[in-house]
Amino acid sequence: MDREERYGFYDRDGNVYPGNDPFMDALTEALGKIGEGENGAALVDYLATHENLTKQ
Repeated sequence: MDREERYGFYDRDGNVYPGNDPFMDALTEALGKIGEGENGAALVDYLATHENLTKQ
């Protein structure tokens, strides 16, 4: 994944989650912090893109 790309949360229809939920805000912040390091970035990428972990 290119460093310029960003992850996001989407609903079942593919719409970007608009935010304003304390849990989602905390999760977004945590994933951002984990992803700052090289190994953390690889972990976040794996979690976000692995077929068995993410479902539509």
